[in-house]
Amino acid sequence: MINENHDILIIPDLLPKSYQDEIEREMTSLQFPWFYKHSVSGHPSAPEVFENDPNIKARDALVHLFYAEDINHASSHLNLVKPITYFLEQHIDATVEHLLRMRAVLTYRDPSWNQQHYLTPHVDQQAPHWTMIYYVNDCDGPTHFYEDMYDNDTNYDKRTILSSHTPKKGTGVLFNGLRYHGNSVGNEKNRVVINMNFHLNFNYNAATPGEVI
Repeated sequence: MINENHDILIIPDLLPKSYQDEIEREMTSLQFPWFYKHSVSGHPSAPEVFENDPNIKARDALVHLFYAEDINHASSHLNLVKPITYFLEQHIDATVEHLLRMRAVLTYRDPSWNQQHYLTPHVDQQAPHWTMIYYVNDCDGPTHFYEDMYDNDTNYDKRTILSSHTPKKGTGVLFNGLRYHGNSVGNEKNRVVINMNFHLNFNYNAATPGEVI
């Protein structure tokens, strides 16, 4: 059961196969708008980030912001992905109470990328929340989850990897949003994910199929 103490839940086939295919088809079509973002997981100006962990690399990517509460933004493509949160509720003992942000990230493949390297470990929001990563496609660039939790400090110590997960289409990974996370870059395939941040209400009663780690 997912809760504050067991906060990483891997949910294979979060969505029906036909819906998985629709999302991938739409988001990889020529009609879907992507926007360039420099250093997608942050490029801190403090040199301590890289001095303490030589495996950290900066990388540009393409993003699409579906929704952001803080700037009152909603994309015309939000309806394509908003139901993902409803399917999540069928797999956990909670309801998605308050959506904060939902965005897609496309990291272009790089055959020269050293898989010992990874992008900057980070958290998406600095206040308590939950995060889910939905994998739009299969990819060889893993997501890394760290033992370290954000605790309102600005230290740049090296983070300790707790577990890693290779993206598989249709899988959702739910975790405490204050847990540091990051990812590598695929050597063979583009990496397309949807990242969402929200609050959960744990008063809901439902089954919890999936692997809790």
